[in-house]
Amino acid sequence: MRIFSTILAVRRRFSSWIATGAARENAVIGPRTKFGAGAEIFNIHGDKSRVSIGADSHLDGHLQVFAHEGRINIDDWFYLGPGSTIWSSDPVGIKIGKHVHVSWGVAIHDTNSHPMDPQKRFAQMQAIFREGHPRVDPGIRSAPITIGDDV
Repeated sequence: MRIFSTILAVRRRFSSWIATGAARENAVIGPRTKFGAGAEIFNIHGDKSRVSIGADSHLDGHLQVFAHEGRINIDDWFYLGPGSTIWSSDPVGIKIGKHVHVSWGVAIHDTNSHPMDPQKRFAQMQAIFREGHPRVDPGIRSAPITIGDDV
């Protein structure tokens, strides 16, 4: 039993190391910030400066910046729980202050991410499947979000 728990601990550390390395390729990451095994950053836009995370933070959830626009700026000592998502397609984006803790399963999105008309939504889905996320504004709604310190 002890060997099994040791193997699981090593696996968690290795997975976290992989997630942290991948995150550094997609975002500007502050010192001592760590990523859990399930953490992901999808920076579809490709510009690292569009996602920034301050020092001493820990993420177990998912961040996404859309191809056409979006920004996520997170200050120091932030926590994002497992299964939580932060998505941005707004030019101003999402700003999160210091000492913010987000529980598991929380969605913070500055966009509805798709047209409201069902036919336009289906056409958008087909285009994404065929060509990837659009680099020009696809006509979806967005609005900036600010979450202050100590939330």
